Amino acid sequence: MFHNLKLGTKFTLILLMVFIGGTAVSWAWLSQQLYSRAEDEVVKQAEILLETMLAVRGYTGGNVNAYLKPLQTEQAEFIKESAPSYSANKVFENFRKNPEYEHFRYKEATLNPTNRRDNLADEFEAAQVEFFRANPDRAQLSGSRELDGEELFFIARPIAVTKRSCLDCHSTPQAAPPALIETYGEKNGFGWKMGEIVGARMVYVPSRDIFASGQRSAALFTGVFAIVFALVMLVINVMLRHAVILPLGRLAAATETVGAGRVDSEALEASRHDVRLENTASRGDELGQLAKMFDSMAGEVFEREKGLRRAQEEVERSEI
Repeated sequence: MFHNLKLGTKFTLILLMVFIGGTAVSWAWLSQQLYSRAEDEVVKQAEILLETMLAVRGYTGGNVNAYLKPLQTEQAEFIKESAPSYSANKVFENFRKNPEYEHFRYKEATLNPTNRRDNLADEFEAAQVEFFRANPDRAQLSGSRELDGEELFFIARPIAVTKRSCLDCHSTPQAAPPALIETYGEKNGFGWKMGEIVGARMVYVPSRDIFASGQRSAALFTGVFAIVFALVMLVINVMLRHAVILPLGRLAAATETVGAGRVDSEALEASRHDVRLENTASRGDELGQLAKMFDSMAGEVFEREKGLRRAQEEVERSEI
């Protein structure tokens, strides 16, 4: 069926297929590239958040707790508010006021935390902690997980016991302030050792947010590409029609007429001197050569036609 179509129709269909294919490929490629770029941006934002949380924990554990230690012993309400994780979560609440962080989640996922309600690692998070324990040289992990039916992108960094002040609350129940035992009990959050990896700081971002960002950019770039490509194809189509397809059509029509013997001498001579064919014959490309060959062939047919007419006229005169 395709072979029976006219050359101009074939060329238009080919351009249309190239346009559709090019648009689809550009959309897929741009979506992937821009998704990766959006993901890199999220990673940078998450790293800023994690560095800030680390600094907050370090300051709280190393300085604030030293001054609040007597109060922790006497008053239970100071236990929660002086915990490094509590300070980090308060700082994170301020982060979320920024539109760039409003969909972020932060969790200090610990294998044996004091506050099991807020900080206990789930099965997936526990696996990340165990990975850090098995690979102490790895400082960061990233990937995807599903939580509560939602696809999440995550960044994880290990929580390690690096300060002696951590052991004031987490080594043994006997070393911990009595108010801590009163608040959380004596079974949770103990047995930590220096250098031990006890958890992971987790940052979660909905994957749809990253994908939507990349998709919006891809749609914009693909739209611009489609418009530019469509204009280029239109120009190419017009140029090719005027430069190749229409001259070929005129040559084909004239050749078919001559070959069928349906042209008298005057019509044949007129077809030879058609301005459009003469312009085509003046070109130096293959179409020009073809037009010259047609002119030569038409000239021979024209001369033969004139000779036959003269012979016919002489025969008619001799019979009178």
